Amino acid sequence: MSDLLKKIYEDVLVNEDEVKEMRKEIDKAVKDCVLPYKVALSENEQEELTHLLFSTSYTAEKVGFEIGIWFMFKLLSSKNV
Repeated sequence: MSDLLKKIYEDVLVNEDEVKEMRKEIDKAVKDCVLPYKVALSENEQEELTHLLFSTSYTAEKVGFEIGIWFMFKLLSSKNV
């Protein structure tokens, strides 16, 4: 991600109410995913699984932002607009 897009993403976008709400939903979804494994996994393994799921979701969030920006520029630069 370019430095400008990274700054927009980290300083502006993540502070928007919609993003904060989405992150609350992600937190709940991750906890729901880990819950069935509470008995089978040790506390460390649960923490590792939780970290992996959060990492995956936040990476997907960043990539989705990049793809959205790319698509927006593609659309705006299109001769059909």
